[in-house]
Amino acid sequence: MDEEAGLVHVFERPEDAASPLAERERLSSICLLCGAPASGYLIPCDLNRNLEGLAPQLERDSPLDTMSAPPYRELVRLYRGVCDDYWFDSRHSYQIDGLCRKYAYWLHHLVREVGLDSRVCDLGGGIGIFAVGCARIGMDATVVDDEKDGCFAESHPHAEGRAKIERETPVAFVRRDLVNDGIEFENGSFDAVTCLDVMEHLHNSPKTLFAQVGRALRSVRRGRGGAFVLVTPNCHDLKHRVSTLIGRGGWTSMESWYESDVFRGHVREPSISDLRYIARDMGLEVRRIAGTNIGAYMHPSPTVRKLAPLYDCALRWRPSLCGDIGLIARKCS
Repeated sequence: MDEEAGLVHVFERPEDAASPLAERERLSSICLLCGAPASGYLIPCDLNRNLEGLAPQLERDSPLDTMSAPPYRELVRLYRGVCDDYWFDSRHSYQIDGLCRKYAYWLHHLVREVGLDSRVCDLGGGIGIFAVGCARIGMDATVVDDEKDGCFAESHPHAEGRAKIERETPVAFVRRDLVNDGIEFENGSFDAVTCLDVMEHLHNSPKTLFAQVGRALRSVRRGRGGAFVLVTPNCHDLKHRVSTLIGRGGWTSMESWYESDVFRGHVREPSISDLRYIARDMGLEVRRIAGTNIGAYMHPSPTVRKLAPLYDCALRWRPSLCGDIGLIARKCS
């Protein structure tokens, strides 16, 4: 650790990753908080110190803690840095901000369960933005994805970001169809497996896949088993309930389904009871069901975005009304 420079070395980049960088790439390698150039894969010392105290601060179960605690705010800043470096899509800044809040929220819960020095596998992780955040706080991160989404096309802006992630970070990528091919990892390979906004897109049952996830999670050590974090949209959230009453219920537009050769949208959005069902089938102990409402932060209306913190905090007390719900479960044996 180089305390004077305000940096923590996570790993040294391989020599083949040290190709000449354009000005934009060189600027993206500047540490987000302290402004010092990064020769390895680095996180700022002040961020690292805040994150070290994350687990004990999260022992309370109040849904408001995760939003108000300093470590969460630091994780949001971390993901903003990740998106600055690797997210080249032309979205509005408020949409990217919502994405950062979302990833920070679930990473916060993940660290609560397994700590910082952990091996994590992110299922359906796309180009790897969530996994890069995991890697930047010291986790060993692997992404498994079929890489069939449009964002993997060479002409898509994300292609450049994905190439940079593979070149500049220690995140490992495995190309597999999750449902048809499953995952092939040795038993107990990971301290945690995450699956964020993926299950609702699956056309076939993930039962076999989730059984493999259970085997891939480490067995109980020091009273704790491996953790599974499963995040999906909530089919019973407040928005769905109100829109159904006024005759506007629905997940995706008719055009996105009818006009697509291969539909990649939402097939089935689960409820909280569905998540508990999955945990029972996997033989996992449910640690908590958490909820958040990131969609409000990403709304095109500035008024809605301004009210988003109030709306989000109020509904987190009742995850069953939240737009996104997450199962945080742990292996028992």
